[in-house]
Amino acid sequence: MKTIGRRSVLIGGIAAAAFRSAAVEAQTDKGEPNSTTPTPTPAPTSSPLWTKHGISEQLLYTTIMLNTVDAHGNTGSGTASIIQLFTQQERGVHVLLTNKHVVAGAVSVTLKLTRRRPDGSPDQEQTELLQLSDMQNWLPHPDPAVDLIIYPFSNIAQRLESEGRPIFYVALPDNIIPTDEAVGSLSPLEDVVVVGYPDGISDAAHNIPVLRKGITASPAFLDFDGKREFLIDAAIFPGSSGSPVFLYNQGAWLNRDNQVQFGTRALLLGIVWGVRLHTQPGQIAIIPAPTQQAITLTNLPNNLGICIKSSRILEFEPEIVKRGYKIPDGYKMRAAPN
Repeated sequence: MKTIGRRSVLIGGIAAAAFRSAAVEAQTDKGEPNSTTPTPTPAPTSSPLWTKHGISEQLLYTTIMLNTVDAHGNTGSGTASIIQLFTQQERGVHVLLTNKHVVAGAVSVTLKLTRRRPDGSPDQEQTELLQLSDMQNWLPHPDPAVDLIIYPFSNIAQRLESEGRPIFYVALPDNIIPTDEAVGSLSPLEDVVVVGYPDGISDAAHNIPVLRKGITASPAFLDFDGKREFLIDAAIFPGSSGSPVFLYNQGAWLNRDNQVQFGTRALLLGIVWGVRLHTQPGQIAIIPAPTQQAITLTNLPNNLGICIKSSRILEFEPEIVKRGYKIPDGYKMRAAPN
């Protein structure tokens, strides 16, 4: 079973390929537009921080809080993961991944990014505000029923690097997404960690998210209710939309065959998209996890989050290829073209 190693989770600031056909027109807090077409370059060596610290600390830098504004001035928030697709020799395409409903109707999205020190470690007291107003460059999942969407991120990191404002982040390589065989070996009850910004809460002074523990409430090896989804027992609040859900163990655990396993295990199981609500008459309703704090007291979350299986993230790769990206030599896509 694949796990995250210190070398397989890539340090932020890596210059990698982005969508060749997508023009990135981002605006920073200084109001500077940008449009580039980067090419892959080798990843830097691991910084002293990641040589010293482990996986749990790396998880702190795998997400970014999204703050949205629509045409009427209404605001919302959600969580985006940083994913590396087409991983080949520590290079690849870095994208922001979140739910479609997080950015639906938005005219701009603001990111708060952590600066990188010269030694490669995060400068937790220095941040960059980045405003994205090119909403047409968000690429939705090819299945309209799948609440996922991505945005090219490599261009952003490269531009800030060239301007002397390098940022720090950890991009999750696609090999952290478990194979069907690996998912089939999981037990029905597994420990999970949800990384994100519930109720818009973060450690603003250090620009890091909130880590919350839970358990799988339905077996990840089954498609809950016939959909490629599963449930987790964890409180999901506004701002949790788009949160990555990690299977995370340290020490010992039991697999599905009741065999004891030892070590550290970390896999990206899914992405939160919805929550089950207990309504006043006692019915159960399923809604997208809110981006605004607008749940009425008669509709109460029952602590069941609905997650899209992470294998659906791989279905973006054929879509990127359709837009002109050349598959790296030797790389095999796990998702079939549509």
